[in-house]
Amino acid sequence: MRKTLAIVLTVIMVLSLALVGVSAADATVIKTAEEFAAMAADGNYKLGADITIAASYGVGETIVPFCGTLDGDGHTVTTTVPVFAQLSTNACVKNLIIGKAGDQIVYADSTHCGALARDIAKSSTNVVIENVTNNCDITAVATGSWRRGGLIGQIFDAVEATFVGCTNNGKVLGGNMIGGLVGYIQGSKVSFTDCVNTGDVSIDIASSLTGLAAGIVGRFGGDNAYAPDTARSITITNCLNTGAIFATTQAAGILAHIRGCNVAISYCTNKGAVTSGFSSGTSGSSDAAGILGSTGGEKGYYAMITVDRCDNYGAVSSANARAAGIIGYVWCGNYSSNYLFAKVTNCVNRGAVSGGSFVSQIFAYTNDTRNTDEGTIKDTAIKDCVGLGSVSRSTITTRVEEKYYGSVLGFSSATVPENYDVKLTLVENDGTKYFSYTETAANAVSIMELGTQRAGLVTIATAAQAEAAAAALGLVGYTAPVIETPVVDDPATGDSILFVALAALVSVLGMGVAFKARKD
Repeated sequence: MRKTLAIVLTVIMVLSLALVGVSAADATVIKTAEEFAAMAADGNYKLGADITIAASYGVGETIVPFCGTLDGDGHTVTTTVPVFAQLSTNACVKNLIIGKAGDQIVYADSTHCGALARDIAKSSTNVVIENVTNNCDITAVATGSWRRGGLIGQIFDAVEATFVGCTNNGKVLGGNMIGGLVGYIQGSKVSFTDCVNTGDVSIDIASSLTGLAAGIVGRFGGDNAYAPDTARSITITNCLNTGAIFATTQAAGILAHIRGCNVAISYCTNKGAVTSGFSSGTSGSSDAAGILGSTGGEKGYYAMITVDRCDNYGAVSSANARAAGIIGYVWCGNYSSNYLFAKVTNCVNRGAVSGGSFVSQIFAYTNDTRNTDEGTIKDTAIKDCVGLGSVSRSTITTRVEEKYYGSVLGFSSATVPENYDVKLTLVENDGTKYFSYTETAANAVSIMELGTQRAGLVTIATAAQAEAAAAALGLVGYTAPVIETPVVDDPATGDSILFVALAALVSVLGMGVAFKARKD
């Protein structure tokens, strides 16, 4: 009887160990470039070593999008091309490092290039990019190289994607639509959380004279008109840019330009210098801002724009036009059905801001103050914001005549409504001259010098008082996330801990009984 019991327990022990083996084998471990190239597009993989690849996954006569899981497990892929040609539905890439400082991805095609992937396929859903770090410089070599990002070049239309804890340390160079993480996103539903860009992002003036750039995303929203739709939105939360941003049109620390889609940016910080260096005569658009550069569109466009609890430390300069610490230009297209809702709340500017025309510590310019929020008519708002920096006429402006208006907010055809929503603290002698300003003579009522506006809208404070007002706002800007060591390496194999415990227990009991049986 004792021998039988010992045999049974031994079998259980072996089976329990086998179960552990099955659980731990959920992800196939790959250790070579050949194994990487041979991955099934929808498979589950984990890097078991650093590898060097010479070709993007999925490149061939036709592109094979990757829709599986790749866990880098902290390993590095050394490459001179994007790691993947394309990602699609259910793709998950995490815990991956791409290259080391000084490595370059030199992509000869004129479009779509990022260190992680060229693009994400149209209508893809459930795409997750988590804890991916790029150290490679993205170098433009083709004339007109555009849609370049530290991680992804372009995200096509109707995509649902999430970026969490991602970092770009490489320089990004291109002709237009350039971003520290992503170059261009068409109308989709995309979010960025706890992401950081430290690399310089620049327009290559040798290949383009009209290009936009930003620290996190270059441009969001396509050229097709979109109705109000939460499925087309971008959310950027707790992100940081420290890289220098240079563009020849729109430039921003976080997001350069949006069209016809909803935008929510919160708890973000820009510490890099932001420069829009448009230099062709005195015309053209060169909006620059610490957080959001500009909006644009045609008839039928609609966007809800909220920027909350963000701060700017970087110097912001526009050679030709508008510049601001937080938002540069909100344009609604001059159509009566084309309302925009733009609200800046609990934001702080600490940078020196200079431009060729309208310059503001918070929000430089809009052509219409009529806005709508879920069907309710509202007004552009600058609420509970603090300006600790300064405003001035740009030393690099190409405008021949003196055309600088330091104001809380500038207008074109709009007039200041009676219920205009402002609560702003400005440090004294910051250079702001006007509460509001317009170049349109027909709306001269909107030319209001600071101090002549209704009482209580703007508070002029000493440096100490302004600092106190900023502190009173509470948490503002980026906070480095606390990274906790997970109990298990992979949530998908979390049950392995239970299997291991059971196996250990059964093993001990089995060996004990077997030993006693033999002794008896």
